[in-house]
Amino acid sequence: MKRTIIKTSHLCKSFSMGKEKLDVINDMNLEIYEGDFTIIMGSSGAGKSTLLYAISTMDQYSQGKVELLGKDITSFKENQITNIRKNDIAFIFQGINLLPDMTLFENVAFNGYSPSKSKKSVNEKALSLLKKLGLEKEVGKYPSEVSGGQKQRTAIARALINKPKIIFADEPTGALNSSVGTVVLDILTQLNNEGQSIVMVTHDLKAATRGNRIIYLKDGRIDGELNLDPFGEDNLKEREEAVYKFLNDKNW
Repeated sequence: MKRTIIKTSHLCKSFSMGKEKLDVINDMNLEIYEGDFTIIMGSSGAGKSTLLYAISTMDQYSQGKVELLGKDITSFKENQITNIRKNDIAFIFQGINLLPDMTLFENVAFNGYSPSKSKKSVNEKALSLLKKLGLEKEVGKYPSEVSGGQKQRTAIARALINKPKIIFADEPTGALNSSVGTVVLDILTQLNNEGQSIVMVTHDLKAATRGNRIIYLKDGRIDGELNLDPFGEDNLKEREEAVYKFLNDKNW
């Protein structure tokens, strides 16, 4: 039986729209499991990114409870949240958010520095990750000097430097062309095959096929889910057909 790594209980997130209240997440109970590649989908405004930010400490929620890696983060203080972000989870965004005045190597290594680790070991880890992601020739370049795909691979290396238990990804291929997006998805798939837990928001059908569990949101509620076998090139056509049918049934 898989271990639950995220659990929400009666989770709600509301925004004030003048005199009216907009419920973006509405009384949601959800469990996410260790080792899964979990996909969150839904039409525009369904609450996908809002949910991702709520369960990953990136944003506060209005009501309910979130347990992250067995810890109730509902009343966590800022230093506790910082500790979780530093040691247990990592983020990959569509906007990439690399520091422009640092090289690719510095962007990755800087995220790993801490009093409990030697600088040399962090530097070696950063170089190893960049090499693994095919960026060994770009380590000394700045973000402005490389392609969007190279930036996103650097962002993945940065996310991995502290060996996170969970990677949260919000439309990580949204700003990339199809071929480069496939490379990024291949990397995430390989990481998941190696045991990395991933929770990803996407609107892209091909990206969704990489997951083994797709959660579909509608009006801030879970409207259904699809469970698949692990991704493989030999079952790609069947996966795409299953995902397309699932989404079509949801009028996506």
